[in-house]
Amino acid sequence: MNKKQLDEQNKQLQYILIGISILVLLVFGGYYFSQSRLNFNYEGIDFKTVSMGSLVFYEATFPIWYYGEPVEYSYYLRGNPKKTAKEVKLEISGNLNFLPVAIINSSSEFNCNGDGSISVGNLQKVLEIRGTTLQVNQSLGCSENSDYMYLYLTEGEENEIKEISPFCYELRINDCEILKVTERFDLEVLKEIYSRL
Repeated sequence: MNKKQLDEQNKQLQYILIGISILVLLVFGGYYFSQSRLNFNYEGIDFKTVSMGSLVFYEATFPIWYYGEPVEYSYYLRGNPKKTAKEVKLEISGNLNFLPVAIINSSSEFNCNGDGSISVGNLQKVLEIRGTTLQVNQSLGCSENSDYMYLYLTEGEENEIKEISPFCYELRINDCEILKVTERFDLEVLKEIYSRL
């Protein structure tokens, strides 16, 4: 083999090695990108994207005490937490204020093709995990003596959560997007739960 042929083979080998390196980088980059879309952190809460059939959920896992033993608990949101936080306005001073009992009341039925039941069930579960019992009571309003936390669901021009007084919150729902608004509230409760871990 002469020097020219040897130089030619070395160039071909370099091109092959560069091509393999680029391919390896693309595979690892693609894997990292897909994993970062499936697993992400929002305000200190680690979420994992989970598909169940045609539905996509966002799972937050944390320890809870069950019969005196710590067990992993998974809480599922239907909406992407980052997107929900952008789409639902939050007007509270600092963090949510909690009491052992929360009363929920609404200005209308908010069935919303079954989303109303799912929303209230999710609120009940996340508040229960936090240590607050949720009760439905249409005759009560905001407590002046802070006897209970109060959540009032009402129709609004936009989706937002507004603090009325230290333990009273108005969840304004536009166009039957109750799930989106209550999940925004759930996120705030989850932030408080995670801050205690």
